Amino acid sequence: MSLTKGGWRLWLAAGVGVGLAALAACSTSRSPLAAVEGYARAVYARDYASAYDYLSADDQAVISKDAYVAQYETFEGAQLEIAKRLAARIEFQNPQVMQTGNSATVTVHVRAPDGNAPPVAEILDEASKEGADTSALRTKLDELLRPGQVPFLEGDQTFELRRAWGRWGVYLHLGEAALINFTAGVQAGLPWEFEPLQASARLLPGDTVRAQFRIKNLSDQTLTGKADEDTVPEALADHLYFYQCFCMFRLTLAPGEEQTLTVVVALTEPLPAGQQELEVHYDFYPLEAFPESEEEMHETEGTEGTQGNVGTSP
Repeated sequence: MSLTKGGWRLWLAAGVGVGLAALAACSTSRSPLAAVEGYARAVYARDYASAYDYLSADDQAVISKDAYVAQYETFEGAQLEIAKRLAARIEFQNPQVMQTGNSATVTVHVRAPDGNAPPVAEILDEASKEGADTSALRTKLDELLRPGQVPFLEGDQTFELRRAWGRWGVYLHLGEAALINFTAGVQAGLPWEFEPLQASARLLPGDTVRAQFRIKNLSDQTLTGKADEDTVPEALADHLYFYQCFCMFRLTLAPGEEQTLTVVVALTEPLPAGQQELEVHYDFYPLEAFPESEEEMHETEGTEGTQGNVGTSP
């Protein structure tokens, strides 16, 4: 099984995205293989703050750590600790390292525990709950791993690396990634405050990211609204696929109520030459003012993911 650069992250996330949180990547003496292992384990753990430290200087120059981390859902607390124990079982086999000056490639066969295996997923779910008994869950996981009951996912992967100031980092070509800008508005008649919590995200083809928005009812009345999504330019809307979007449903907010809304979007294919940016814009309408044609399309979609402007089946 061959995995693409973007597919590596998706493959790991599909395995519930678990692994060993990487140590701070400040050492100037680490090898290209060590950089790959540190990055892969951190991404597998959904520890994106650590993963960022293993990126190349070229990639870090394109996106800040805060912006990079905000694009993804992370594990914390007991869930992260359990994930670390699973990641200790990740194997990097038959590494082939080719280095030319300050560039290198590492090809390696990766074997990682399948975090979607039902017994593992159950433990991770328990770990996500408030007051989880981390010690008991560690013991439960160790007992599960000991007899080899957890299946492994495996495949060959090639990583590119760059060295700057003596430091090797995984090179994702983020300078070539599409820039997705998130904007928000509220139509007249709806006294709500609505804004993106992150202004943008960078996606390579095959990448999936999360974007969050804050919304608040500024009035003293309970009000219902609905969001309409537009991708600009519209001709490139089918390059995006929305796995999750709050615009599929009506939203009712009590007086003064505030919520965080989430969108999960993927870039399905490269943008055309000369086009590196897209805008994803949401407008909240009072329910009675929502465009009828859009309402009809949204009602036919249910909870399935959508491609392009929400309301168009993939």
